[in-house]
Amino acid sequence: MRAFKKSLPLTVESLLQRMALNRMYTEHAVRLRLGCSREGVRDLLQRAVADGAIREAAPDKNGRVYFWREEERHVDVATRRWGAAIMTGQLEGYTASLDRFRSLCERARRR
Repeated sequence: MRAFKKSLPLTVESLLQRMALNRMYTEHAVRLRLGCSREGVRDLLQRAVADGAIREAAPDKNGRVYFWREEERHVDVATRRWGAAIMTGQLEGYTASLDRFRSLCERARRR
């Protein structure tokens, strides 16, 4: 008799273990990966979306809903806070002519 792989328990953690990062899965594909019933997968996916563990896309024209697991991004506070870019100095060449043209267009009267 052929030995089967021991199935994982139906939890959000087991779902995250089976899903690759940034790859989209339908409900059917998740059900095949986990080897469980349709109702169990629906409940599990809705729980994972509510927890924020995976993301859900709007249904496509065929009615299929896609789910994916995003990469966790830890952004440092210092890199997150960028101010508006302030130009210092005079523009030269092509960019100077574009700046003059922009200011001319802004001063032109509209009818």
